[in-house]
Amino acid sequence: MMLLMPIAYFSHPSLLYHTETEEKLISIIRNGLKADKVINPYDFKGKKKEALGQFLRDSDMVVGLSIYEKYPYIVWSDLEYGASLEKEIYTINFPSDRESTFVLRSGFYDEFPRLSLEETDILYSKIMKDDSKGLLSRLFFGRLGRKTIF
Repeated sequence: MMLLMPIAYFSHPSLLYHTETEEKLISIIRNGLKADKVINPYDFKGKKKEALGQFLRDSDMVVGLSIYEKYPYIVWSDLEYGASLEKEIYTINFPSDRESTFVLRSGFYDEFPRLSLEETDILYSKIMKDDSKGLLSRLFFGRLGRKTIF
């Protein structure tokens, strides 16, 4: 008898699409949750939102990435939708403390705010402006992502 491995849907900001950090996070999901397949929304860029919703419905779990102890709008929306479908919910936090590592945990961080679309845009703008301080390079080139937590 063949055992079916779980499928994880990974909800995260587009700022991380196809970066070393994204690869590290997918590895954390695969290893930490024993996920056989990780659905990355970027791989389906150009698809209608309904198609992404189907991928989310077909998954066994939904993993969302919080940024600086905040949930961007799309991430918490996907996590709540997954919870409404009785999927297992997990969060990985991209910490504001530059020395911390990624932490994968079950459920939501109740203490993290859930940002509106406007607040999410402000957060992303701040990240882009902080590029001169090395923040964007942490996101794009994954310096934080090279640290291991397992």
